[in-house]
Amino acid sequence: MSSSRRPSHRRAWRTLPRRRADARRRLGKAAAESAAHRLPLREMVVPVIEKWAFSEGAPPVSAEEAVDELGRRIADGELESWLTSSLGRSLAVVTNTERAMVMLLDGEDDPGEHASDPGAEDWSDGFILENGQSDEYPDEDTVLLGEAFRIVRHILTHGIPPTDAAWTADR
Repeated sequence: MSSSRRPSHRRAWRTLPRRRADARRRLGKAAAESAAHRLPLREMVVPVIEKWAFSEGAPPVSAEEAVDELGRRIADGELESWLTSSLGRSLAVVTNTERAMVMLLDGEDDPGEHASDPGAEDWSDGFILENGQSDEYPDEDTVLLGEAFRIVRHILTHGIPPTDAAWTADR
């Protein structure tokens, strides 16, 4: 290809800034001001639907189905439950049937964060793990079971804990 016959798209790229300025003038001041308030593409928030399941390969569950399943598991004496999200996060609920440790982890190596009850001063035991180990936790690191269900429901619906729930980061 000779130097005098360059592809036309190269000329188009050089004139792009001038074309944008011309377009802004044609749009008029009001349209330009309106366009200035829009977020640049890199700052746009695109919602991702996160799905949660009780185990790999299990079908995703809704927030209500998850809370119902947690209630069934607790009634059957299964006091530790884990939900895994399609984004790789994990949500653990360990209970003694009165209080629950609710932990949210962003990945396998993440120490996570947990629901808390600031000001609670006692300790509770009877948190039976899947391996049979019986744990006890300070009540300030656990919440009442009804509150745990509310928190789980909110995380599965909105992806984050409720804003009015006390939350402690372990990171």
